[in-house]
Amino acid sequence: MATDKLAQFKKDYAKLRKKYKLPEFRKLNEEFEIERVAEKNTDFLLRGIRGSIERKAESFLKMLEEFINPTFASLASLTLIKSFTDKEKKHIKDGYQNLVGLMLKAAILETDYNEKKEAEFIKEALKMWESTKKGINELMTASEKIWRRKIEEEKVSYKYFG
Repeated sequence: MATDKLAQFKKDYAKLRKKYKLPEFRKLNEEFEIERVAEKNTDFLLRGIRGSIERKAESFLKMLEEFINPTFASLASLTLIKSFTDKEKKHIKDGYQNLVGLMLKAAILETDYNEKKEAEFIKEALKMWESTKKGINELMTASEKIWRRKIEEEKVSYKYFG
């Protein structure tokens, strides 16, 4: 049953892909897990794909916001923030700006649905993500190294342990 829905989803997407010159299904699925949209019955396939893009963007946006505004940040984020280099801070800033811009464009579409505009958003979102994810990946790689080093040096303070 689930494979039937996915197969139909791919057929429906292929029609829209041709109509709006959208990216390949596989590429969007690799980046945004759009196959999850197949589980829902919808007449607004591109809106569902936009939702998948928004979910991914939102998860990274929340993480970057913790680095930018650490008022209520986790202990892990606070530990990492202290060790970021200027290059890593630039990745945070650039990624944050790109993702906020993307989320604002998505909000406009949420209030004024238009299939053609949804298609344009999907194409633009993929381009933005491809240029942004490299910086985010570098940031996460650096964060993992910083965290491992802090743990090895026992410089992570768990102050609430009593």
